[in-house]
Amino acid sequence: MCAYLNATGRVDGCITNDGDVFLYGAQTVYRNFAMNAKDPFLDCYTMSSIKEKLGCDRESLIGLAILLGCDYLPKGVPGVGKEQALKLIEILQGQNLLQRFEQWKEQLQYHNNPPFVVKRLIHCSECHHPGSSKEHEHSGCKFC
Repeated sequence: MCAYLNATGRVDGCITNDGDVFLYGAQTVYRNFAMNAKDPFLDCYTMSSIKEKLGCDRESLIGLAILLGCDYLPKGVPGVGKEQALKLIEILQGQNLLQRFEQWKEQLQYHNNPPFVVKRLIHCSECHHPGSSKEHEHSGCKFC
């Protein structure tokens, strides 16, 4: 409700430590609010500064929340980290993210593909090719 009031200009901002408030339309968020007589402080975040620094609008933040996790989807998408999520959001800039996610979901259901997990390959610390350095010491690297 506070996010809606802020989005419609009825209040100046929202005081909360929950970042999901931006997903609901808040434009200004005050966090870490402390009324200490000696040292009062708070942190202020604005949607315009998020847009300027990260290039993310509200829809992009909703997409990131789906990919990385939020209050309603705590685990996010398995195997997707913040760099991958930001890259995907950047690539899909200008497209309707939620519609695109829905299309991908429907395609997976239509084709009845089993879910898959993306695992990072181990790479040798010496040559940086796939495989561990122990494997390379024992059998050599097939790429070198």
